[in-house]
Amino acid sequence: MDNFFGSNSRSSLQETIRNQHEKLVKYEKKLGDLVKAYKVLQEEKKALQDTVGALSHNPIQLDQDETGDSGTDTSISTETLKGQVSALTKTINSLNETKNTLEQRFQNDKKLLLDQIDSLKGSIESEQYTQQNLKIEYENAIQSLKNKLRHEQHEREQEQTHHVAMLREMQHMLGM
Repeated sequence: MDNFFGSNSRSSLQETIRNQHEKLVKYEKKLGDLVKAYKVLQEEKKALQDTVGALSHNPIQLDQDETGDSGTDTSISTETLKGQVSALTKTINSLNETKNTLEQRFQNDKKLLLDQIDSLKGSIESEQYTQQNLKIEYENAIQSLKNKLRHEQHEREQEQTHHVAMLREMQHMLGM
């Protein structure tokens, strides 16, 4: 299979699979967050519908009836009022719980993100320090190689000068 596709194609496919896996994990997390948000919205919607229902079901009449039969109406109005207050209290409590839960999630996410930022800053500083040290090390190695090359060139020039002098002396001896 390597012969057909080549090793570059294999590594390319592995990289593609790795990228797709990372995206899949990211989307799964987003889907979980979306489901949680949907459930919270459903709870809020139900609480608000209960409130609207309690407020619009039987409007309270605090005026007494003109017929003088106010005792029965007052007890009904009081019971209706108590029911509406109870429904509103439940709704407010539900909304406060939801608000507190969302606030706690926000604070947790904020803390997590701040910790990640601090960690990444530390990693970046460490990498910059390492990179700076490697740069200095490489610059020193290059300078050392340049010095060695100059020294070798100087030695070769001296050897060449010495060889030229020897050749002249030999020619002088043979030419006599």
